[in-house]
This record gives sequence, structure tokens and C-alpha cells, in this order.
Amino acid sequence: MRRGRPVATLALAALALAGCNRMLLPGHERCPADGGRPWHEYQSGHFVVDTDLDAPAAAALVDDLERIRALVTAALVGNALEIPGYVRVVVPTSMYTYHAVAPQMAVGYFGVGGLGEPTVVLHPEFLGRDPEVIAHELTHHLSWYLFPRQPRWFAEGIAQFAQTVANKDGPYPSTAGLVPRNGAGHLLEAETMAARQILQPRRIDGEFQMWSWVLYHWLWNERSGGLSEYQRRLGIGEEPKAAWRASFPEFEGEAGLARLTKAIDVHRRKGEFTPYAVHAEWNGAFSVAPLGSADVHMLLLDVGNEERRNVVRSQVLAALEEDPTNPVALRWKAGLEGVSAVPSLRAAAASRPWDWRAWLLLAEALAGDEAKAKRAGDAATAGGAAAPGADVAAPRGEERSREALGRERIDAYRRALELNRSSSRAHAGLARALAEGGRAAEAVPDARRAVELWPSDPAAIATLARIAADLGACEEARPLLARATDLLPKKGAAEARRQLSAAERRCGAAAASR
Repeated sequence: MRRGRPVATLALAALALAGCNRMLLPGHERCPADGGRPWHEYQSGHFVVDTDLDAPAAAALVDDLERIRALVTAALVGNALEIPGYVRVVVPTSMYTYHAVAPQMAVGYFGVGGLGEPTVVLHPEFLGRDPEVIAHELTHHLSWYLFPRQPRWFAEGIAQFAQTVANKDGPYPSTAGLVPRNGAGHLLEAETMAARQILQPRRIDGEFQMWSWVLYHWLWNERSGGLSEYQRRLGIGEEPKAAWRASFPEFEGEAGLARLTKAIDVHRRKGEFTPYAVHAEWNGAFSVAPLGSADVHMLLLDVGNEERRNVVRSQVLAALEEDPTNPVALRWKAGLEGVSAVPSLRAAAASRPWDWRAWLLLAEALAGDEAKAKRAGDAATAGGAAAPGADVAAPRGEERSREALGRERIDAYRRALELNRSSSRAHAGLARALAEGGRAAEAVPDARRAVELWPSDPAAIATLARIAADLGACEEARPLLARATDLLPKKGAAEARRQLSAAERRCGAAAASR
């Protein structure tokens, strides 16, 4: 690994000499520093919106986002419950830029931003044409706060049931329970899907999504008592299959499922149902600040489709040319060069102590170095040696002790949270650092807050499970283990899997395998 560093550094230097006369964004649009459209960041009560829309259009967008969120919340709970947390929304005006970062054929998508924030990426044309897109994704995000365990059909069904509140026009404005736009065209012609296939899907596609809506819609209209009980059980974290059996015993077994299949098929053909108008108040006030070119480059890089990151180096170099201490760009640069990001992020945090991102990324880089030092120490204790090419700590006498790295890591997380109390990732990181330092009881409030702010993040849930296990609270840890396992992606999520393994070892209760 060390041998590769000079090559990577030379490659970066060559690109710097050859490629940054014009600092282009993804999609080959000029960035603000090169004469492109200026970007701004708008912060409202529940959103951080990054866009190059002009001011009136951006203000209207923020107001519309707050309107849709308020209506979705009212559709889900029927009152003005304040659900914590925020969503970042990235809205480039250029269709070229949007398609350069978006998955193919996507009219909007929800994911995880580079700072661990729930993030939606949209194009204003798509949002104006179909506001249900953002309502659907917001329902997904908010519903996890209300229903911490959800089967896939329920998640898709309730999202489509609530998404129709986003529509302003037509005979039924702000109304839940209408036929969603994405299913209206083939609702009557679609082949019948068996209830078993909906409840236990083998594939996730447009047909499954439509039938998930049909099932949820039928239950709401025809089995409202059972649906309320089912949602109550999901709300307290009950295992979804057990919740279904307790709420709908009449649909157990082959005969019960056959009756359910027939009932929902008749329902989608009859077209008789009762939607309901939703009323809510919202506050579209916001603050606004310019967004520098470096931040725009890194923002689009962090939300970009993984398969299209062939311009990573050029984007990183463009950002550092504009802002040499940009912490996100420094993190990317260290990754490209295969070196620790700690020295550059320490310098960034010192030069911009007001920037919560610098402290968060420094804390995470310290966690990585601390883990490497631990592995090297464990190998030495066992009489072995570090793996060939392993990036072990700096020479003796210069490397801080693991304990000192741990203290610095905790301090950095706390500085990040002083500047941004709404970062789930910072709360979860601080909780892990405290727990790994033998201070599990002290970590509980931050671990709980991380899950409150992002209740569908498996890493945050796994951290809370691990801390509960460390404290011997295995009755609390076991449902958290199951909940985090439900949400784990098939690949990746290394930190979440590590925390789950630690909790499983402590409690002796392995989560269900995937």
C-alpha cells in the first residue's frame, strides 16, 4: 500500500496540471467559480435544500416541501406530531447534471448523503410534473419513526397511500387514499398477484409496488380495525409476521390467503373506496447562504450514482483548487491516495472551527486510525505481524496512543454536535466512541437520539443494540438486533455489522441471517 502512494499522488498532480482550467460539474456544466449558475443552501424547519434555482423558485420549492411534509405527517398520524430530524434535498436545474448523478430512468431518488444524512435528489421539472415523487420518499422516511419494523409490502403500500396528498390541483387536492399516479395507468389491466407473493415478495418491481398499494388500500377501506391493530403492533416494534397473525387471523393458511387474494382483486376492479382530505399547517420560512463551488462539487459527488463516479479525481481536484481546506474534498483525496485523512482534517478543523463537517470527518478518520492501531497491537500481542502492505501507525515516538486517539475522537464528535445537533451520524459516532472506551452508560442518550433522528438507519440501530448489550439489557437489545438486521443491505454496512456482532456475542442471541 505504501508503494502505491507516490503513484496516486503523481496521478493527482498530473490531473491538476491538465484538467482544471475549467472546473466542470457532473454533466459538464460550469460550476459557480467558472461562471456557472450560483448555488445556495436554504435551511427551513425540516429541510436543507441545495440548489441553483433562482431565488423566487427556490423559495417556492422550500414552501412546497414543507407543505408536503406537513400533509404527509397529518396523513400518517392525523395530528401535528413533530417528527425529529431533517432531510437534505439536492435540486440541480440542469437536466445534464441531474442525469449525470441519478440512477438511470429515475425521476427522483432517496439515499444517504456523504455526511450520513437522508438525502433526496430531484430535478425541478420532475417535481413540478409529479409532486407525488417527493411525497412518496418523505412517507418512507417519516413512517420509520412511527413503525420501527415494517415488511416491504407495508412500506410501499403506506407510501403510495399517503403520497397523493401532494397534489394541489384537480377535484381532490391534498387527499390521501387516491389512486397514485404511478399506478393509475395499469391498475385494471395488471395480472392478479397472489396475496402470498405480496406478503413475502420474491421480487421488488412496479407490479409488486402497485399490489402493495392495493392491499394496504383494501385494508384501510375494509378492515380498518385490523389495520389499526397491525399498525399499533408494528409501532411497538413487534415482529411483522407475528403482528399480521394477531391482527388478521382470518387470512392465515392457504384458504385464508386465497380469500385475501380474491378480495383485493375485486377491490381494484370495483374502484369503490373512500379517500379523505388532509389538512395541515406549515411554516415555509428559511434562511439562505451561498454555496461555494467546492461544496457543490463534493455535494454532487457524494450523492452521485456509484456506477458513474469515473470523474472522482477531477471533481476532488476542482474542489480543492477552489477551497484547499474543504473537509469533504480532503476526505476524498486521502481515500484516493490511500493515506490517513487525520493530518489534513486536523488542519481543516483548526482553520474552520465553525464547520461541523470538519469535526465529524476528523472524528471518523480518527476512528479508522484507532482501529488500525488496535489491529496492529493485537497482531503484535499474538506474536504475529501486520498483513503485508497494511497501513499501520506512524513510527514509534510520533504515533499517539490509542487512548489519546480515542479521547481526540470523542472531543471531535462533541464539537460536531455543538455545531449541528441534528446529525444522527455524529450522535451515533459519539455513542460508539464512548462505548468502546468503556463508557456505555454515558453513551445511551446519544445512541437513542441517533435512532430518533434517523429511525431507518441500521448503523444507528445497531449501535444502540450494542450499547444495550454492553449494559446487560439484552431484552432491549434483541428487538433492536432484529430491527437492524431487517434494514441491513445485502452488501456493505461494515460498521453496522460490526456493532451487531458485538451485541450478539454479548447477549448470545444472533440476529436472523440474511
